[in-house]
Amino acid sequence: MALVRVEAAELHRVRLPLHRPLRSAHGVEHERRVLLLRLRTDVGDGWGECSALAAPTYLADHLDGEQHLLATQLLPRLLTVDDVEVESLDHVLGLVGHPTSRAAVVAALLDARLRAAGRSLADQLGVEATAVPVGVVIGIDDVEAVVARAVTAAESGVGRIKVKIRPGHDLEPLQAVREAVGEDVELHADANGAYLPDDLGLLQLLDGLGLGLIEQPYPADRLVDSATLQRELVTPISLDEAIDSPARAVDALELGACRSVSCKAPRLGGIDRAVAVHDVCLDRGAGAWAGGMYESGVGRHVVLALAGLPGMTEIGDVGPTSSYLAADVVEQQDVDEGTVRVHDAPGISPVPDPVQLDELGEAVTEFTR
Repeated sequence: MALVRVEAAELHRVRLPLHRPLRSAHGVEHERRVLLLRLRTDVGDGWGECSALAAPTYLADHLDGEQHLLATQLLPRLLTVDDVEVESLDHVLGLVGHPTSRAAVVAALLDARLRAAGRSLADQLGVEATAVPVGVVIGIDDVEAVVARAVTAAESGVGRIKVKIRPGHDLEPLQAVREAVGEDVELHADANGAYLPDDLGLLQLLDGLGLGLIEQPYPADRLVDSATLQRELVTPISLDEAIDSPARAVDALELGACRSVSCKAPRLGGIDRAVAVHDVCLDRGAGAWAGGMYESGVGRHVVLALAGLPGMTEIGDVGPTSSYLAADVVEQQDVDEGTVRVHDAPGISPVPDPVQLDELGEAVTEFTR
């Protein structure tokens, strides 16, 4: 992508209401707060999203910390550089870690350049699909509620249902969902690293449910243990939290710690790195899928574009924001015959609605040269 000069920036903190609390092995989100970054450049405005969670339970990143980092470190540095591009961003920022903040800057820079060029993100990535199959995520809840949501999703034509699990909430809800929706719907389990090698017997019981994959059964730092587990299971293991870079994806696949990888831009540090992990999987014949973080529509449209890449072998976390957010900063989409549309207008997503930004916004911080 060509060089741009950042003239000013705005950091919008927004509060997005949820239809229901989001429960996983990491904890509970009762509402979704995100940071929206607007970069004003010499070629036009660009928007990106920092999708860090409220607490450092999924990643070390958390919302308050990333807001402080962006405000005191990253944005002031961007505003001292005459020209910047995604390829030179790491040199400009000098950043170690903090992938969700880097992802926001990458997205905003790409958005500005793509809008100026009249191109969509899907076009930039070479995505030909106009829509992608929907995959829903069902959080930890009582079994009856989990089954009810799964049935509703299946009846709407959804092709993949992912159920969050943890010790004590695993075999029973997965068995109940499988019985309720039948064999035609792909069923995944997401453990968010909640199990340990001592739980091998239980994980082997899950192996008999015909799951499409078990996502991140062990903690992120247990690659060798994950490789041992994969040799014991027929069900493919897919890694999420354990993969923080393309190099780590290579390590995991070489070790046999998994058979597929979640290509999640906020966790990896940006669209460019998510594409690089996708390419690692494609080159090695491994599975890949587009992961989500309950983003606003700005970030969710990035997920949808990534889901259309040719190496994505699994249905990803690509439900529309209307499936989990009661209100959004961009127009929400509906499921159409089990699919959701990929953004095909210039930029990475629709421009946030000023009225919605005002109604959902908590604070705005402005930065200038």
